[in-house]
Amino acid sequence: MRIPITLGSTTFSSKEQAKKKIREILNKPINTTLEGTDLEIMTHLLQRHPHYERKKGVGINKIFISNSPPGTPGYNHCFYILRNDNTTTDFSYLECLEPKDHKQNVILAMRKEISQEIMNFQKQHGGEHIDHVIPFSVLADCFLIAANKNYQDIELIGGEDNTTGYRLKDSEMAERWQKFHSIIAVLRPLSAQENSSRQNDKWKEEIINAMKKGEEKVEGSKHTSEA
Repeated sequence: MRIPITLGSTTFSSKEQAKKKIREILNKPINTTLEGTDLEIMTHLLQRHPHYERKKGVGINKIFISNSPPGTPGYNHCFYILRNDNTTTDFSYLECLEPKDHKQNVILAMRKEISQEIMNFQKQHGGEHIDHVIPFSVLADCFLIAANKNYQDIELIGGEDNTTGYRLKDSEMAERWQKFHSIIAVLRPLSAQENSSRQNDKWKEEIINAMKKGEEKVEGSKHTSEA
């Protein structure tokens, strides 16, 4: 069911219609300062951001369009705020329209932790998109099972001005996750049209069984050495 969304004096018939208009605004040339209806729409959208008070700071002087912060994948235009104290920060319109829960932010942080591995693979093998044959969410689930953690246990850092996303607060866990990913993940280059078709639950079951077998082998080797 379509749910209307109102931003200032403009009402959109659905969230998708709002996204379409916002993308049109975002597609304006770099260094464009928003005015009129565009500014009104984005000002009211920004108020929906989960960290609005931090983004607003001492007050908003203007909203403009510039290049995305370094390390941002994909489209290189981004919305920025110039505050009244002349500091700047970026903000995501998607974060305003569709705020993420903690689990989603943890998964995004885990993606960021292995981004260098993904970039290195893409340089070697090409492809418009680097796909995880074993779905990424399954790898994340299995890593946390092995670490005896839940998503809610994972602390994040990030959200500073002109930075993208979050990272894992525990640097040792981040290193363990990077090693786990480098060993277990199977990557492949895909075109924009191609998609993975295997079911997540099946992959998860297979990995967990493999992990259990690995633990049994370790226990068996311990008993052998003790004999």
